[in-house]
Amino acid sequence: MAKSTSQPWSTRREQAQVAKKATLNIYHEAAAKRVEEQRLKEELQKARPIRNRERHKAALKGIPFLRPGQKEKLTVSHTYASLADIAIEAINEQRREAVLCWPNCEPSAAAVTALLAMADCEAAERVKHGQHDSFAAPHGLRALVYPYARTMRYPLRHIYIEKNHLASVHTKHQIRGMEADDHPAFADYHKTIARVSKLPNQSVEEAGYPESCSPCLDELLPSGSFRSGSGQLSLLWKTANKTDLKKISRTYAADIHTQAKFYLFEQRAPDPLPKKDLLATLDVVFLDMTHSGRNRLGQDWATHVRDFVNALENSCEGLPIVALTEDPWTFDQLRFRILQKGSKQSRQPSSSSVILADQPDIILPPQSTTPAYACVEKCEVYGFGGNTQAAVQYIREARRKALKLGDKINADRLTQLSIILRRCMSLPGSQLQLSNYISKEIGAQAAADLMTIYHPAALVREIQDSQEAWTQLERQESTKLCEEITNIWENSTRITPMAGLLRDVLERFLRTSSRTAVIFRKDMIADFAEHTLCNDEKIGGDIGRRLEKRMLLFLDRAGFDDLEGLAQAERNYIKTLIIVAPTRSTLLSLMARAWLPENIIILADNDMLESAAQDAHRIAAFPAFEAIKARMEQFASQVFDSLLRNSNRSLVFDPQVELIDDIDFPINQHIDLVGNTASDQVVVELVFESGQKILARPKTKIVIHDKSQALTTFREVEARHIEPGEHVCVIGDAFLEMARPLLNITVRAAEEIRDYHSLVLEKFNALPGDTVRQRLEYLVSTMNFPEVSVQRASYWVDLQEQQEVPLKDVIAHAPQDYKTFLAFMSVLSVSETMARHYWTWAVIAQRTGRMRAAMAFHDAYRSILVDGYAAESDHPDRARDIRRLKAVAEDFVSVVSLKKEHKGKPC
Repeated sequence: MAKSTSQPWSTRREQAQVAKKATLNIYHEAAAKRVEEQRLKEELQKARPIRNRERHKAALKGIPFLRPGQKEKLTVSHTYASLADIAIEAINEQRREAVLCWPNCEPSAAAVTALLAMADCEAAERVKHGQHDSFAAPHGLRALVYPYARTMRYPLRHIYIEKNHLASVHTKHQIRGMEADDHPAFADYHKTIARVSKLPNQSVEEAGYPESCSPCLDELLPSGSFRSGSGQLSLLWKTANKTDLKKISRTYAADIHTQAKFYLFEQRAPDPLPKKDLLATLDVVFLDMTHSGRNRLGQDWATHVRDFVNALENSCEGLPIVALTEDPWTFDQLRFRILQKGSKQSRQPSSSSVILADQPDIILPPQSTTPAYACVEKCEVYGFGGNTQAAVQYIREARRKALKLGDKINADRLTQLSIILRRCMSLPGSQLQLSNYISKEIGAQAAADLMTIYHPAALVREIQDSQEAWTQLERQESTKLCEEITNIWENSTRITPMAGLLRDVLERFLRTSSRTAVIFRKDMIADFAEHTLCNDEKIGGDIGRRLEKRMLLFLDRAGFDDLEGLAQAERNYIKTLIIVAPTRSTLLSLMARAWLPENIIILADNDMLESAAQDAHRIAAFPAFEAIKARMEQFASQVFDSLLRNSNRSLVFDPQVELIDDIDFPINQHIDLVGNTASDQVVVELVFESGQKILARPKTKIVIHDKSQALTTFREVEARHIEPGEHVCVIGDAFLEMARPLLNITVRAAEEIRDYHSLVLEKFNALPGDTVRQRLEYLVSTMNFPEVSVQRASYWVDLQEQQEVPLKDVIAHAPQDYKTFLAFMSVLSVSETMARHYWTWAVIAQRTGRMRAAMAFHDAYRSILVDGYAAESDHPDRARDIRRLKAVAEDFVSVVSLKKEHKGKPC
């Protein structure tokens, strides 16, 4: 029998005890290590410098800012002072913070960072070095902005800091560096900025021209990507050559991203995160979740931001994150989904703050007041859905399936299809009417370019030909969907729900004694609605007469701003405001205006109304928005009733409900400065990197941005001499949208209207007839227009009162149709050239419409940009606005990418 080799029981027990002891030792060592790490972390946390919020507030409030054309010193607005305070608190507590700025501000992360850097230097503890006043070392600020774009810094370039104040602060910091060892980056930073005292002391500074002798806010914070030298802007990049910095040695440590104590890191959407050691040097991360920031990330922005936040947390735990947005729905996504911490079972919303931002400005005069909100007595909501809404819901379900299958290509196509359908249904006329109108106004080619955004045919064809996952697995469903979309779109070529709804609503106000304002999304849509409704067989004549007498106003949002600027007595005549097919954000910001008429009527598709009502419910819940809570609740209640009435749907408020895509109407990318041309005439076509095009005659003057001079200027160049690579100020729709609030051409229009009225009175009194009635009968019979009656024509010549009213209140009494206007002028023996001039400046310029006067407006703004000093001299009361226009015009400069020459207009 074989001998057993098993160990005795006692030996095995000893081995087990030894193994258990070793395991316990490993556990205790790991636990001790964790305790030590936690202790070190807590010690570091205690040793971490805490920024004094009160000193930062006081410092920021005391900085004197300047703006072109304004002599008075400005201070940081309440909105941006609050943003800076929230950011400091987030840095101190190392927390994640979602911030909502609403209703009238798209917060700039770059501006907040620059203001924090300035305040940090001025909030440092005051000390003495010998007999000299000085400051202790500031904390510094290294911030990252995601997703970054160069355009977010443009507003900072039009804000200036009083140079003597700035130089004084940094000179005191320099004293510290002389008396004690200072960090090289601090020493270089203070030394560089202190040299602004050497900027030229010109008399123009006293006249309100700070840009030639003061540094702008964008110069005080060096920036660049984590890759050294990539896209870098150094300290005083704009004004350094006007100081004595070339004569003084610099270490440039303040401009080097690895050494600088004040630095803005640019994290663009596709860029990878830097290494952990660089991330650990950051003080704060800003997420730009405004409309512009979300657009940089695309339709799936929430996923990109969530991945970015998770990557930050994995690389550098506890990094403060401040997310800025102006959208209530995005605000909920940030605090409930993206910035949450903890496990799935214990996840809590992130910290959040809400700011009532009634003004978008970064800096304002110190005496800015809080608005008083008018009472809205009645709010009516009318929506529509029908087959289009059912099709859109069907498209959304198909999109969800496509995303589950990983088919992002078809998901994006389906999203665009739903937007196109809703855009077509929201037009105030049929697509055929729109196409004919645009062709008549700006030409067939421009119409073809503009109408492509209303056509789903290309997307439908791509889906039918697609071999991606969704179409492979759901071929029958995709085919049925494409057929349904095509049928609905073809119906919209003949009639749209909005066209009938708007017509019926306006018919209620054709006999009222008060004025009615109608706001459309775009200026072009307002013009189109006017054209369509004035040609309506039943009410077209009444609409035209009320428009002529300005009892009915068709406006865009800038036009509503003009109304808000009227005297209260004048505004009181406007009793009703009709809002047509707004976006979710536009509607709610309009509802938050200080002044609104007594009655509000909103016309939109059911999807938009439901999304807007969800946001209104969110807004009403915040104490910061108590002043407009009643308006929001009234609107949400009306939407609830409208949905029950139209589609038997109940509105359920959910903070995480799916966002319905906003629809938009395209801005014209085609700028026609040619007009009618013969087939053998040469036309120059300039194509820009921005996607816009300009058609011009060879000798047409184009505005280019000249950076070769010490003082950046605009100058004129003939179109034939412009080559690819030139920087051109594109005076198109986007420019006009910007320019109108700053410098309204209607100021000049008012003067032209007064001249026009004097001419009409003179010419009318010279017509045959002994009485006004006889002269009117002669005028109407000679014009031979069936739609022109004696009563209607009498309004055109009833001008005595207009001759006596103040210039700012003058209103053009003239036909609103170009053909009728020319016939009227012809009977009065006014030449066609003079008639066109008055049509542009005495009729069109006062209306919202600008499409028909593109060339004239181009010339008007061109002369202001090129010869701004003369324009200021001619209009001293508008000097400030002219200066601001020139400063902001730099943001509309685009590079010519292609130049072509054609015989006649290109097809």
